[in-house]
Amino acid sequence: MDDRTRYIPSIVMLSAALVSCVATIIYKYPTKDILIIVLITSIVFFIIGQIIRRIALKYLIVSTVEETTQEQEENKEEGEKQNASDSSTQNNTAS
Repeated sequence: MDDRTRYIPSIVMLSAALVSCVATIIYKYPTKDILIIVLITSIVFFIIGQIIRRIALKYLIVSTVEETTQEQEENKEEGEKQNASDSSTQNNTAS
């Protein structure tokens, strides 16, 4: 489950850093200012990505796990019913 949300903070941070880097280069900031702006942007958006990841883990993935568990239980019940009908069919053909 954790693998699905593992890269969210990194993707958010790198996307924001790319945008801030391009914007500072277009507006011709000095190199020192570019480094400071990109660093601060990266830190802030990494924290935002962590918050998004925790929300996703708490609300989105829990419902997916519950749905998967219900489907597995239904499949198991159907398999048991099918096995019972197969065994009764075999008993009738053996007689």
